[in-house]
Amino acid sequence: MVTFYRGIPEWYPGKMVKEGKFVSPQGLKYYDIDLPQPSSKGIFVTDNMKGAVEYRNVHEYHNLGKYNSQTGKLKKPSVLEFEVPKSWWNRNKNQKSLQRYYDETGVEGELGEYWIEGGIPKEFLKKVHK
Repeated sequence: MVTFYRGIPEWYPGKMVKEGKFVSPQGLKYYDIDLPQPSSKGIFVTDNMKGAVEYRNVHEYHNLGKYNSQTGKLKKPSVLEFEVPKSWWNRNKNQKSLQRYYDETGVEGELGEYWIEGGIPKEFLKKVHK
């Protein structure tokens, strides 16, 4: 099994799972930099918890604030932990599109960051760390 993490500033009902798979929402910013995605459907993940916590915190404190602008409620940031079979990972990893993304956007990638084309099946969600 291979473990991946995804930091999220809050739970977005109806926007995080599409067709039974976790996907990254469109139109994200990272330190006020637009983050176009390698394709229209997939998910960014990392293989280390520290990176996911940092990503979650960046969105919470720098971009989006601590409160939901529509509801006024305090956000509840989390880290999603996925455990996927190694055979599934070998079939679905897509480092080529991620490197092209970094080249085109100028965003600096880090080792351990991955773009999974099509998303991760919701059955592979192991735990939500709050």
